[in-house]
Amino acid sequence: MYRLSSKVLSARLLAGSVCALLGWAAWARGGTAVALQGPLPWMGVAILVFLALDRLGLRYGKSDVGSRKSEVRDQKSEDREHSLLRSALRQPTSDLRSPTSLFLFWAGLAFLVLLTLQWWNAGRQPYFHPFDERWVFTPPPHPGWPWAVDRNDAAEMLRWFFPAWALMLALRHASRPDWLATRVAWFLVVNAGLLGAVGIAQTLSGTHRIFWITPMSEHFFAFFGYENHAASYFALFFAFAAGMLLQGLSPAGAKRPGRRQKLARGSIATVSICAVLCLAGMALSLSRTGLVLTVGLSGVALFAAARLFWPRMSIAQRVAGVTASAMGAATFFFVVTTLGGAALAREASNLK
Repeated sequence: MYRLSSKVLSARLLAGSVCALLGWAAWARGGTAVALQGPLPWMGVAILVFLALDRLGLRYGKSDVGSRKSEVRDQKSEDREHSLLRSALRQPTSDLRSPTSLFLFWAGLAFLVLLTLQWWNAGRQPYFHPFDERWVFTPPPHPGWPWAVDRNDAAEMLRWFFPAWALMLALRHASRPDWLATRVAWFLVVNAGLLGAVGIAQTLSGTHRIFWITPMSEHFFAFFGYENHAASYFALFFAFAAGMLLQGLSPAGAKRPGRRQKLARGSIATVSICAVLCLAGMALSLSRTGLVLTVGLSGVALFAAARLFWPRMSIAQRVAGVTASAMGAATFFFVVTTLGGAALAREASNLK
């Protein structure tokens, strides 16, 4: 049984490792807390291992009955659960020999070597030069080689870039890249919505401890200790979710328009909720840029939706759509301003 479904199993392990890396990086304070960065390189190693197994299964795996049944079962599950998301994604490539793939692989590997050399040759110490009357640094341990001032900072660059490189390789070169990209897209949107919900729960609880454990003197939202990081994260995934909704609901976004509503109803509701939570996260992050993006991105999304659906709507549908949009915007404004309170009003008043 294991042998017959090994191709499907390796694909699922690869998808799980990719989602684990993306989830950990988001929940572990956006990957910026040094104490929480330890698992990131190991997750990158796991991704490369599962990617190698996935590619070996693609090349040497037998196309037997059990494997085909598993793949058909996965395909039916994807059509049922992810038709909305799948229609909005551009399919990546699994060709290892394309010029783009070769460039990304070798360029990334070369940059990894550079970062490793900088970490190895780190350790320049500052001192005050008595004749020049300025602060300078001692030479690196191995002059002529790439160097870094602080070894810990150089190690942090490695902990960030290596898993990102492994992630890029997995998304481009999995044996079933469209299947993987669909599940990763679904995970990212839902994960962002969950983070937005956690941030709202923290705001309601009035806690001054991130994770409800670690005291924070500065404002934070969800698990982001810096408001601009939170705002940019939620802005990215609001735009991502809104784009998938618009593309998935458009006539060109569905392969079988007659079945679109039946297949994608659950996906539409889930992605819509996550988009609203991300929009709230942008505003409640108390980032002034986030406040501007909240208004700007929601306006762009409404304009795009109107341009897409308005010509095909009857007069009654148009009136209902405008009324529902106005009521939704008013409700959202009331809830967000109530939750944000004086702090949100203060940041809004500082906008120039």
